[in-house]
Amino acid sequence: MKNIRKIGFLLLAVLLLIPFADVDAQKRKRKKEEDKPKVVNSFLNVYGGGGYSSLMHKIDESNVAGGGAGMIGIGYLMKHKSNLNFNAGLEFMFLNSSTTMNPMNYDADYIYSDAILNNHNVKYHLQFNDFREQQNRISLNIPIMVGAQFDAIYFLAGIKAELGLMGNYSSKSNYTTFIDDDMLIDPLENIYSHGLGTYPAVGKDKLKFGLDLTASAELGLCLDKWMPEKAKEFGGGEARRNISYRFGLFVDYGFLNINKNTTTDILLKTPGTEVNGDKVIIPEKEIDQINLRSVFNSALAESNPVNSFVVGAKFSVLFQMDKAPKPKPKRKMRRPSSIREISYVPDPTYFYCYVSDFETNEPLAATVKVYNLDEKADTIFVGVADAETGFVEEQIDNAKYGLQVTYPGYIDYNDTLFFVVSDTLYVDLQPIKKNTVVILRNLLFDTDKTTIRNVSAPSLEEMYQLLASNPNMRIRITGHTDNVGSERYNKKLSEGRAKAVYDEMVKRGIDPSRMEWNGRGSKEPIESNKTAEGRAENRRVEFTILSE
Repeated sequence: MKNIRKIGFLLLAVLLLIPFADVDAQKRKRKKEEDKPKVVNSFLNVYGGGGYSSLMHKIDESNVAGGGAGMIGIGYLMKHKSNLNFNAGLEFMFLNSSTTMNPMNYDADYIYSDAILNNHNVKYHLQFNDFREQQNRISLNIPIMVGAQFDAIYFLAGIKAELGLMGNYSSKSNYTTFIDDDMLIDPLENIYSHGLGTYPAVGKDKLKFGLDLTASAELGLCLDKWMPEKAKEFGGGEARRNISYRFGLFVDYGFLNINKNTTTDILLKTPGTEVNGDKVIIPEKEIDQINLRSVFNSALAESNPVNSFVVGAKFSVLFQMDKAPKPKPKRKMRRPSSIREISYVPDPTYFYCYVSDFETNEPLAATVKVYNLDEKADTIFVGVADAETGFVEEQIDNAKYGLQVTYPGYIDYNDTLFFVVSDTLYVDLQPIKKNTVVILRNLLFDTDKTTIRNVSAPSLEEMYQLLASNPNMRIRITGHTDNVGSERYNKKLSEGRAKAVYDEMVKRGIDPSRMEWNGRGSKEPIESNKTAEGRAENRRVEFTILSE
């Protein structure tokens, strides 16, 4: 009952620590078409592992050989956008350890009784050899860990509360008895009818282990980049969830004395004897085997702390708990509001644009360029947004244009203005930083081909300039398609288009080692495939900044 109460208190502590809801990004001051990426992602963490273990102590004349440990667990893992990780849960651990004792001798004066000499003094010897004891513990552990993940490497460190649920030991040894008699030249030995000889000694019983606090650390790899695509997600549509995999090395060290066994006796005692005053009489019969007590409930361990130690490896599978976002880039630019269908406004028409920081929503004095979508790409208008308001405006004809917005330290924004109306275009510029995903707007291909059209030159040039001006930047180029056609065909087409962009950057002088490419087919739409406009949005090439 006491153990049940302890378990209840520990569970309550974990429940108070685990966040029950995801922390959403701060709401924007003004409404836009898409939500910000989530600050926190939650995962169900299922894992198992094992390794070397021992119950460490400093009992005199002993050696700790250790043993093996195994564990299974389940918990909650939080991944914050700042790379911070938080982990809490429940795990069961089996811990095995072994202790050996150096040879021990017991000598005493005894009265020996036989029919001829009656009672006379002899020296009785007991030699205790080859003692080995196996200790086992099953514990319920509650880990509270924090850490971080950088690319494929992660680490966690924290505390585990470990409650011993079950414990036992088994011990075995050999002991030899013989007598030195002053009246005899040789010792009396191997006389089993007198209890003199070599005998086995065994013991087996329960052990009590108390509550332990364990310092724990873990270092490992996120295996997602090496796993097949089918293994990295489950479910479909709105119910789609991500799966992540980890392999790590861990070490646990308990710093409390978990030995709660009461001292009942010394480890050794003379077998088969009867007390007779200050002397002991040896019965003339075969003695019984000795039942050995554990070193943990003997006087040998009375003042020695016992500390647990485990070092090993574990494999974790992380199932995403929160609702998976639409399979779109985490840092996708907002679609400009100007494409909203409103009533036609006769000439003259005005172009309004508001430019802000994607994360802080603060206005930026960015350069806004509007140009013709043809091979000459003639400039129609260039303006600089006001530093305090973020707005820029100009009267232009109603037509189809290309748009480019630039600001130092930010990724250029390129898009197409299908028609100009007197409405405000909102543009969020993203700082150049790791994990940012950029869609290459105005990058067009021939239908069902991987051939890049000439009209895509400005978009390719902006990508090249970004890579050229940031020589340490590494990127992953990813192609996407709509859902028209088979997935096998779409996968091949998306890979070919990503490879075409990769080849174009190599042709312009970008080091191939700074880039990698892949295709996702129609698996990650950003709009509905039920409309022509949505399918056009889903046919895209984007790149992800892997390092700055």
